[in-house]
Amino acid sequence: MSIYLGVMIFCLYLRTIKCRMMNQIKLKEADLFGVAEIAVRYKSTVPTSKRAKVSEPRDAVNVLKYAYSRDEIDLDYVEAFYVIYMNRANKVLAVEQIGKGGISGTYADPKVVFQRALLVNASCLILAHNHPSQNLSPSKTDFELTEKMVQCGKFLDCKVLDHFIITSEGYCSLSEDGTVEFQ
Repeated sequence: MSIYLGVMIFCLYLRTIKCRMMNQIKLKEADLFGVAEIAVRYKSTVPTSKRAKVSEPRDAVNVLKYAYSRDEIDLDYVEAFYVIYMNRANKVLAVEQIGKGGISGTYADPKVVFQRALLVNASCLILAHNHPSQNLSPSKTDFELTEKMVQCGKFLDCKVLDHFIITSEGYCSLSEDGTVEFQ
């Protein structure tokens, strides 16, 4: 009986050594090839029937002002760039802050914007940022970034519906102004 017990303990010992060696080999392999693990996660707790719907610009502005307030961004103090991600029925899937800058500017990377759009299975999106200066006029940079986003959206079949400039006093919709072709 003691020989049997000794053999069992020896087998467990060998098994432990084998597992440790395999883990070390995996770690060294990952270090050798510089491989990174990718983790993707999107989880919604709100049923589709209860999600906000954007039917007109005022709806989008209300969603955006809620997001600015939720994230404690003072519209009059610092510029921040947000995106509303929506499904085909214009139901809001997510609202996310993409960039936060200073008093006179912020930037949104199209790769980040559309990475998130693909993650949440968005069919369309609305861009927005605030102007602490209270100036509702879009800058040349605003137009250029919007055009770049529209082109990316066309390529990925994820329409950019509008770009809002928001202040505490009002908003400007580039779609309503007709200054940018969104379709």
